[in-house]
Amino acid sequence: MNTITEDKPRLTNDEINAYLGSQNTNVIETILEVTEGVDVVENLVCDISIYRSETEKTTTLDNNVDTQIKYNLTDKNFKREVNVSEVDNELVIDVPEGSSYIGEFMTDLPDNVMFNKITTGSGMTTLALTNNVKYVIAVPYVNLLLNKEVFCSNNGIDALFVHSKGHREEDIYSYTGSKIMVTYDSLGLVTDILKANRDICEWKVFIDESHTLLQSAGYRYKAVNTVLNNYKEYGSYVFGTATPVLDKYKLTETKSIKKCRLQWSNLEEVKVKRVEIGDNNSLNDTITTILNNHHTNKTEGNAHVFVNSVKLIVQMFKGLKRFNIKTSDIRVVCSNNDYNTKTLAKEGLAIGSVDDTLRGISFYTSTAFEGCDINDVEGKTYVVVDAEREHTAIDIYTTLPQIIGRIRDTKYKNECTLIVDPSNQYFQDAEDFEEGVRKHIATGKNIVKTYNNSEDDVREWLLSKVLTSNYVIYDANTNTVSSNENAHLSDLNNFEAKGNPLYIKSNTKDFLGKHINNSIVTEYIESEVVIDELLYLVPSGKGNNKVSVEKTLKAFCKKYTEAKTELEALEVVKEYTQVCDFVSEANKLGVDRVKALGYKKHRIIDELNFIDPKTKHNRELKLLNTLGLKAGRWYSSKVIKERIQKIYNQQNICAKASIKHLAEIYDMKPKRRQVKGVRTEGIIITSIKQRVNK
Repeated sequence: MNTITEDKPRLTNDEINAYLGSQNTNVIETILEVTEGVDVVENLVCDISIYRSETEKTTTLDNNVDTQIKYNLTDKNFKREVNVSEVDNELVIDVPEGSSYIGEFMTDLPDNVMFNKITTGSGMTTLALTNNVKYVIAVPYVNLLLNKEVFCSNNGIDALFVHSKGHREEDIYSYTGSKIMVTYDSLGLVTDILKANRDICEWKVFIDESHTLLQSAGYRYKAVNTVLNNYKEYGSYVFGTATPVLDKYKLTETKSIKKCRLQWSNLEEVKVKRVEIGDNNSLNDTITTILNNHHTNKTEGNAHVFVNSVKLIVQMFKGLKRFNIKTSDIRVVCSNNDYNTKTLAKEGLAIGSVDDTLRGISFYTSTAFEGCDINDVEGKTYVVVDAEREHTAIDIYTTLPQIIGRIRDTKYKNECTLIVDPSNQYFQDAEDFEEGVRKHIATGKNIVKTYNNSEDDVREWLLSKVLTSNYVIYDANTNTVSSNENAHLSDLNNFEAKGNPLYIKSNTKDFLGKHINNSIVTEYIESEVVIDELLYLVPSGKGNNKVSVEKTLKAFCKKYTEAKTELEALEVVKEYTQVCDFVSEANKLGVDRVKALGYKKHRIIDELNFIDPKTKHNRELKLLNTLGLKAGRWYSSKVIKERIQKIYNQQNICAKASIKHLAEIYDMKPKRRQVKGVRTEGIIITSIKQRVNK
């Protein structure tokens, strides 16, 4: 390494201070000019060492000045003495003893890093809202934004809140304050306005709950891409989360960003209790009983139930009505859209917010899983997982810690109950899943190539039938599509994080050691809830009650497998068929297959139809009907056969595609056409014979 000689110009204290406290390009260029011909880093280290010895220090940082320069860190970031070090290319900040919130020892978050606060509820967003730095704070959900809006209003904080349904552009132009909070979707609009009439380099953008970028990169790619395309426009940035993603799944656009984390000490203990549903009960039986116990004060505290399904919430409420629990006893926090509004309205329920009047029972979907502050001293946390429904599965590495940290001031903050029905779980091998992802990538690239090189009629068909793929991004402005390069990372991360539905059994114990709300999970308890009386029965329509088909099939399969002779097995079939006629039909598949199908009647029917020649043929016609061919239009024979074959392959139909297969649905005649100068075989649809019911 070069040494600095006396004849080389020295940096002044003002220049060093400017460099340490600014990312201004001009400052850096000036320094580079001064240090021309020598090693820049060594020169800076030497000059900064001299500067530090000449000026009074109030805060002690790590002795490694290289580390401070590398992470754009200065004494100005801190209020108190801290220790800062670099471990495995990650900046580690030791939290001073006795600190519960980041604002107690920091004045601002580090610049241009992935900031891992480790624990939820540590005041990271509050610091960004209350310090003297100009911040644009981007959050993933509207409910999170509205929650912080109430916080700012209650604490006299001047901030502008921007989301798709709650702003006017003129409000952004006229705002003269220093705090703007936006949803991911609206970050582009705010960025454009700041660039147009402000010095955007004076602003710092904070991407809050940044782990959600990866989780939703497939289905929310527009919002995710808005963040990724805009964060570098600002003077500096910081991505913040308490649950960072693994390095191997980092989004392409963020892989080079440096990492920084807090190191907390003296964390409180948290116990996670896993309640597994017994064979003779259902998820609804269990949760209904638990919530009724809260309602009747058999169990102390208020129940806060986190379950990512409005449909399941409605089912639970139907069960609760049997105990005369009313809509006034219930609070539902979910996304405000037409589907949720209509679904809840059928039961007299309405969409609320975390800031509404507290009720004895509160339900929350994923819109409130992260970032929102729920205030309830008597609040108990329940997380409900229906393993049959993929969207209700909970990622124990990121989502579960976020949920546990939502109720800020509860006296039950050190406990959480995870309610799981493992009976309907499907196992998917990791290699099979990865192979599926590779196929999605290849299919997505083929869609992009085909769409961008096709005529308008083919584009129309692709857009309506295939473009639902998370691996393809549609640009309405240019009418083109492109590959979503991050979708596969999202899918692989979510699969590993959940460990497929079996994570409930295999991975939950790995939750030990997780940091939550200035706490750490130290105990994992497994238990089975046993309900003496079946509370949630399915009406027969004749005024009597009978057990659901699913429960009957569970009991049947159990008793059938215990039969020691073929005669005993036949008697079991006869016995249970008298209770439920469907048992004899399901038994055609064998009990092992019934178990594999989760005892679900609709799945069993689908499989029975698939093996029946008549229904199988009708099913094939239904699938071919989805081609949506229109009368009077010409279609290439090659393209049509490719589409048919693709449908057959996707549905595991062992048949070779042929134009003749369309004859039961369409009248058609052969017709050749010139396509890009080439004479091409094809057909014209003259009329539609039938539309097969879907």
